Amino acid sequence: MYYKTSLTQTEILVRLQNVPLTISGNNQKISLPNSLSIKIARRTNDGLNYSYETIGQIMLDEPVNGLRAGEFSTILDYSINDLDQRVERIMFYSADTTINNIFLDDDPNLPVQVRREPAPFFWVVL
Repeated sequence: MYYKTSLTQTEILVRLQNVPLTISGNNQKISLPNSLSIKIARRTNDGLNYSYETIGQIMLDEPVNGLRAGEFSTILDYSINDLDQRVERIMFYSADTTINNIFLDDDPNLPVQVRREPAPFFWVVL
């Protein structure tokens, strides 16, 4: 992921490469979704949760040698580094809300109310 900020906007470019067709673990196996919803996460004022904003979707290409790729770009009309708009993570969930990752996110750096929720399929920590 690349991003460039100014006082009034943020340009974002995401490239996913060598994405596997399936993920497995915990005696489970699921296919990775074809479409991922891209959400930015900001810590709430109390620090216990995230507020999310969907900024777009990334469609994964047809598999080549068992791997997939996708690309997404956008321009936000604010700086994600601005203290009032500060983004902590960019997260990639299934665009189909009935599909969740089989792994739970128990990172101790996450807000308390987010821990032990299904992990995003991919994420970027800013």
